Amino acid sequence: MSVYTFSTKLMAYTLDEYGKVQGFTQRSTGNNIARPGSLAFYLLPGVQQNPYPEAVHPKAVKCVGNEVTVHFQQVRFTLLVQSFEDHLRFTIVDQQPQGVDYGRFVVGACELQEDN
Repeated sequence: MSVYTFSTKLMAYTLDEYGKVQGFTQRSTGNNIARPGSLAFYLLPGVQQNPYPEAVHPKAVKCVGNEVTVHFQQVRFTLLVQSFEDHLRFTIVDQQPQGVDYGRFVVGACELQEDN
């Protein structure tokens, strides 16, 4: 299994080849505060639906350098990841194909664990 880590001075954000967050780790303590199974990227179809429909998981996530490509059934996104001292920035730089109605693309998500 491939894993990818993006780091700042304060934290490390690690995800796998399917877009699941493996770690949101505080560097000072080594504590991973990510809830197991959190998705780093997903689609929410049906923008006007309430309650929200189920999230659509990526088929694959690939990282090369500071670019991440997120593949779904009908659309893929390429993001530029920039690491700063205190935060990460994810910027969408490409979508293929254009004009696909996918709802909303959620980026850089992570559910946090409750304190034990």
